[in-house]
Amino acid sequence: RGRVQFAGNTVADQIDVNAIGISASGGASVQSNVVRGNGVGIDATGGFVLGNRVYANRVTGIRADGADVLENVVYSQPVGIEIEGDGVTLRNNLVYDSDTVGVNVVGGNGIVVVNNTLFEIAADTLRIAADAANVQVRNSIFWAENGTAILVSPGGETGFESNNNVFFRGLLGAGRIGAWGGASQTTLTDWRNATGTDTDS
Repeated sequence: RGRVQFAGNTVADQIDVNAIGISASGGASVQSNVVRGNGVGIDATGGFVLGNRVYANRVTGIRADGADVLENVVYSQPVGIEIEGDGVTLRNNLVYDSDTVGVNVVGGNGIVVVNNTLFEIAADTLRIAADAANVQVRNSIFWAENGTAILVSPGGETGFESNNNVFFRGLLGAGRIGAWGGASQTTLTDWRNATGTDTDS
């Protein structure tokens, strides 16, 4: 906790389902680590999480509250990244092979989701919860083979902005571009008409 940099380590195989591989708070930074086989891989409050490889954790790969999440590779856990806070950024991450959701925005105001690649066979790629407002999504790739690319819960629609993204929903899968107002939007046209966003996507 505090002005600490935790970098270049391997943290693996904490046995308890609730065990955390790296817990950082008070502005500490977590950078260039390999974190696998824990309950939660990285749990950060404040500071930033940068350039880590986080995989095969039993609950969540990265859980961030008020922390920027940047340039990480996150895969093979139920939830890839869970983020909340005001004015934080989720940028240049690669997230794939999640069981439930790649990125879960659970709350906060003005979170920016930019330049990420999210690829999921069965899970949703991005979910925005009712407690999140003014989320901005841009310049990202969303591949939802059978899930939903961007699922915005009623309540999370306030101030939502999205544009300049690339969507792919699979040739053989049952993927959907989005969910808005409690209804699925299968195609990009459906999504645009429902949300008034992604005109340049």
